[in-house]
Amino acid sequence: MEFFYLISITTLIILFIMFIIINHKIKRIRKQKENYSNHSKKSDNINHSLKSVFTVAEKGMYNIDFPISQEGRFEIAMFDIWVGTMLMKEQHINIDYKLMQNKIEEYLKQTALKLGLPVEKKYMMTYIFREEGWEHDVMGLIHSDYPQTKQFLPAYMYLCIVAHPLLVFDEETTEKKLSEIPTYELCEFLGPFCEHYSWLVKTIIKSIK
Repeated sequence: MEFFYLISITTLIILFIMFIIINHKIKRIRKQKENYSNHSKKSDNINHSLKSVFTVAEKGMYNIDFPISQEGRFEIAMFDIWVGTMLMKEQHINIDYKLMQNKIEEYLKQTALKLGLPVEKKYMMTYIFREEGWEHDVMGLIHSDYPQTKQFLPAYMYLCIVAHPLLVFDEETTEKKLSEIPTYELCEFLGPFCEHYSWLVKTIIKSIK
């Protein structure tokens, strides 16, 4: 009798342990599904927003009233995409940075191909290198009172889009190149750039909301 009692107790213990293990596995599977669902929603959200930004950038390459080369148009596309990602953050759109970078790199290669530019060039490196200069000019525009005064001159944007598109210089050379740009050329570029930037921000915000 004691033998069967011990077997019953042992069986119950084993069953209880199995129940705990199975229950733990079920919870883990549910958690994995939940994480995958959240990641999937996040990816879909990023994909939708980036697709909208890319569509705007596609139009933006030709939406500036200033003579520029194909390389210059590519520079505009990179700038427009960067502005788009900044506005996505401002609109509190959750961003998977690595996923976003991969999507941008893929789009830049496609755009280079469309413009007849070398597809093997490391455009993503140029994009990342440009960010600090872009931010400097955008902050200059935001904190100026253009068009009431003309104290804001987008020198870095002019350097990249018009003077030396797709060329990357070290800091010292960049400063030298900027100082060589005639003021009257910057003044001529100022209006078209500000009009482009105004159109860009309004269009992207409308498209990603």
